[in-house]
Order: sequence, then structure tokens, then C-alpha cells
Amino acid sequence: MKHCSKDPAEPDCLTEFRKQYPDADWDKDFRGEGWECYKKVRETLRRDQWGLCAYCEIGLRPNDEQVAHFHPKKDKTGEHNWVLDWGNLWLACKGGSGIRRADLREQNRLAGPQEKKWERAEVESCDQAKGEKVLDGVILSPAAVPVSPRLFRYRFREQEKRASIEVDEARCNEAGVDIGLAESTIADLNLNCRRLAEARFAVYLELEEQKQKLRESGDLEAARAGIRRLAAQYLNPDSQGRRLAFFTLIRERLGRAAEEHLEATGYGG
Repeated sequence: MKHCSKDPAEPDCLTEFRKQYPDADWDKDFRGEGWECYKKVRETLRRDQWGLCAYCEIGLRPNDEQVAHFHPKKDKTGEHNWVLDWGNLWLACKGGSGIRRADLREQNRLAGPQEKKWERAEVESCDQAKGEKVLDGVILSPAAVPVSPRLFRYRFREQEKRASIEVDEARCNEAGVDIGLAESTIADLNLNCRRLAEARFAVYLELEEQKQKLRESGDLEAARAGIRRLAAQYLNPDSQGRRLAFFTLIRERLGRAAEEHLEATGYGG
């Protein structure tokens, strides 16, 4: 999970819709009467998040994205309407639900072999796993994750072909972020579900193959220059403003070259 830097200025249409319908319901009203504005909100969030899920960092796709409310939209216990709160809205993947496994595999979003149906806990993540639980102060919001240092690292299990995300305690201490909060973020969003762990491992393998080719050249300076080129290739957004999936994993595997590149390019999340 990485920092998401959202434009503080919400879409004008959202401001106007909230003024006109202060008690609006999300599905009945905003995705009905406010459909055009709903599409604008999605478009803005997708741009601000560089095309990545705010929680797991998988690349968003038209059939695999949804607006997620960090604080549940169904919470009516107070006077505040969380439904149309710009600061409460993020764009997330569908957490492995509602999409055929064949489609996920074709898009390189599912890496394991064809086999029997997986259990829900092996597939569901992000907003699908969080559901309507109130987790304010229990997990990190995308805005609360610092730009730097990165808070998470990865453990690679070659035999199982999975890459698990875990808390980098030293980096959390450096950033002043509660370790328990970071651990709960992984657990409550189920970021180590099998589907994500296998998809991350595929990215890890691709990156390691590139690094191995550079090391085999035998030229240390050329290898270092090659790593710097990889940092630019893997960390820069493409022509459509999209970053590669599992950005934080890539950042970790490219080490100092990644940090120097991000600093030089003014990375802000």
C-alpha cells in the first residue's frame, strides 16, 4: 500500500450535487440522478491514483474498479453524510469479486495454475474484504501512508510462488507510524490473499530476471546504470498517466536506485 495524493479540490459537480441533495444515497441517488458526476469522480480518482487501486496497488481496469468509501457509506449514526465526502472517496479494485478467473488470468491479474475453486479468503481483498466495518483509526487510509519512507516490505516464497506483504518496522518507526496500525491494514484489507500474493510474485520474477541479466554482464558500473534505467522504466507513469501495478514492491526491489529516482522526479505519491 502506497501514499495516494488526492487533489484537494473535489469535482465541481460533486459540490453542486451535495448542495442540492445533502442527504443523498450513493446507489439510489448519486449513481442514478448523479450518474454523469459519478463518472467524473471515478475519472478524477483514477487520475490522482495513477491508475492503481488505493489499497492493493493492482492496476485498475474498467471491469475491475469501484469507488470505495473508507468510512462506510451506510453509517447514518451521526449528522455527517459520508456518501458524498470527497475525502472519504477512493478508487479501488473489486477485490477479486464479480470477475471471471479467466478474465483475471488473461489480464495477468491471476498467476496460479488452473485448479479447483478457491475459498473466498484466498480471493477477496481491499474494499470487498473491509465491507461495511468502521475501521477509522484501526487501519491506515491511503492518504495516511507517507510518501517516504515506504512502510511495507515483501517476503518471497519461491516454492509457493507467492509474494507476501509485511510491515517494515524500522521504516514505520522512522516515519512515526504505529506498527500495529500498519499490521491491521494488511490483515483487515486481506492484502495477503492468495490471488494478490501470486500476482505480486509474477512481478517479482520479471524484475529479478531483468536484474540478473545486468549482474551477469560482469561490469559493475554498467549494472548499476542498468538498475537506474530499470527504476525509470518501472516507476515512471506511462503516456496515459498510469503506474505499473505493485509499485511498492518494485520500489523495494530496486532499492537505492528507486529512492534516488523518485526523489529526482519529485515523486509525491
